[in-house]
Amino acid sequence: MIALRIPDPIRAEIKQKYPFVDSETLNNLHITLIYLGDSRTLDKIKVIRAASDFAQYQAPIKGVLQGLARFINGQAVDPLVVTFDSPQMPRLYTGLANSLETYQIPYHKEHGFIPHMTLAYIPKDSGLPIDTIEPIEINFSEVYYVDGEVWFPVDFVGYENKGISTTAINLNLSADEIK
Repeated sequence: MIALRIPDPIRAEIKQKYPFVDSETLNNLHITLIYLGDSRTLDKIKVIRAASDFAQYQAPIKGVLQGLARFINGQAVDPLVVTFDSPQMPRLYTGLANSLETYQIPYHKEHGFIPHMTLAYIPKDSGLPIDTIEPIEINFSEVYYVDGEVWFPVDFVGYENKGISTTAINLNLSADEIK
């Protein structure tokens, strides 16, 4: 998968506030951006190149972990998730998907994109362990290609409006005038 990894201070906060989160889940908290499937069939170098090409134009991500949801999946347990809200996410998903397609890397497309972090897996016929979650502001400065237990970081090195030329800025033109 390609994911945003939850930083250690946020994991510590979640551990303190939500003791029902087991240690394995806590150690692997992340927001999946794109699920790639079986890593044995992927060219890992191409995946890292695609992520790097994308990340050179992507500014760090800022948002809030805030909504609580239960994904009903027809299994014995349902994921309990916290949604991640950031206006940057639709563009991030589209840009990353386009980069993967440029490198002809297959990825799963059978679901819509709902940015979320899985907190726990709960029996399908049980109630929720909590009714709400306190909002947690979070910033991400890198994206990860995850291959099994190995997390390969790729820094976001872009910044907002990187596509606007310095000539346009020096001439004091507006974004509409540049088009």
